[in-house]
Amino acid sequence: PLLGRFAPAAPGTRASLEVAETIALAGPDGDPASGRPPLADPRAKPIVDPVSLEPVAVDPDGFDTEGLAVLADGRFWIAEEYVPSLAEVGADGRLRRRIVPAGVVLEGASCPVEDTLPADFVQRREYGGFVARAGAPDGRRLYAFVQSPRAVPLSAADTPAEPSIGVPLVVLDAASGRTLAEHLYPLGDPDSDACRWCIAAADGKVSAIAVAVLC
Repeated sequence: PLLGRFAPAAPGTRASLEVAETIALAGPDGDPASGRPPLADPRAKPIVDPVSLEPVAVDPDGFDTEGLAVLADGRFWIAEEYVPSLAEVGADGRLRRRIVPAGVVLEGASCPVEDTLPADFVQRREYGGFVARAGAPDGRRLYAFVQSPRAVPLSAADTPAEPSIGVPLVVLDAASGRTLAEHLYPLGDPDSDACRWCIAAADGKVSAIAVAVLC
């Protein structure tokens, strides 16, 4: 994974932007992070090596990088979809810490791992972990959307329960990383008689977020 900084392209060129700088995502010791899963997930399809067709090894410093928030002091907060997790990264691209759902252990991770997110965030749908990420203009709060409603566990009779149509939104303190609140953003009307709409909404996605100050 790479962080990219872009700038307006030189006048007279066809491009509107050009890459001004790339920063490799790395552990505290400078070793590059990979794009491999940080842990085995029985709910997800395995990622395989294109040559051997064998599943790739897990990497506790692996990231499926998604949304990004940049703080005034140059730090980054990255939304990561595999676990799902949120990571604080220095301006040099080195990992400072990773925040995961309660009970998740990333054995061998090079940076501190704090399991302070709600435990049920591990019930993400495949390709439905943390994606949207944004910071408040004053730099005090961070907001992150899980992309899709949580996967609904089977009932005691092994039949799917009522599909969820709420997408989790978590609010964190930007300085400490502590979870301050969790909200559910509904993708449909749970009181609607149109059951087909609820089922469709349960498969919806939120892929971007922006924070604005309303005066």
